[in-house]
Parts: sequence; structure tokens; C-alpha cells
Amino acid sequence: MSSKRVNFRGALSETFDKTYRLAGDWEVAVVNLTLDKSLAVFIFCDLVGFSHINTDQMQFLDYYSPNTIRKNCPQYVKVVKKRFNSININFDFNDADVLLVSDSSAAGLKDIVCVLHFRKV
Repeated sequence: MSSKRVNFRGALSETFDKTYRLAGDWEVAVVNLTLDKSLAVFIFCDLVGFSHINTDQMQFLDYYSPNTIRKNCPQYVKVVKKRFNSININFDFNDADVLLVSDSSAAGLKDIVCVLHFRKV
């Protein structure tokens, strides 16, 4: 999934022409995330189950920080929504100013790209 930086408002969404059905148990992980900022970000996805974050329940997928070295070991999370025709991902940057980019200042910035990997358990 990707978005032009100037259009990015903290969420990515992809809609498919047909409905996908995942038979059996599946997991999903973020295997690549390209951002133009070197900020930590919490990633949420509507395909995964709810987790407790402090006192709230959220559909937490992953935590990405450019300062953390993962050594190509993505963190897989169980998929609970087995039938879908769209995937929605939300990003929480802890800094609202990250999303404020004018057309002129976005010229040299990278696009936002998030690559998900599904695997059968």
C-alpha cells in the first residue's frame, strides 16, 4: 500500500475488486515501511484482533522505529478478519505536526509505502 506524501493523513487503505477469503489460520506482518521522517510510529490494522494498549483495546499490528534494528525478523500477528475486500492501516506518530506538509515542501519527500506479508500458520 502506498500514498503520495502530500496526500497522506495518517492512514492507508486498499480496496480490491473481489473479496478475499483466508481459509485456516493466518498471520500478517509489516515487512517494509518507508517513511520520510525518522520518527517512531504505532501501526494499527483492521484485519488483526484487539490487543490491550494501556487501558484501551486497539487493533495493534506493529511498532516501527528507525532506531530499532530488527534484522529482517518481522513480528507476525494473527489475522481475525478472514473475509475482506479492503485493508485499512492507521499510523499513530505521537506528533501531529508530522502530517502537516504543504505541496511545495513535499516535492523532495518520499512516498509512504507499507508492505504487508501474509503467511499461513
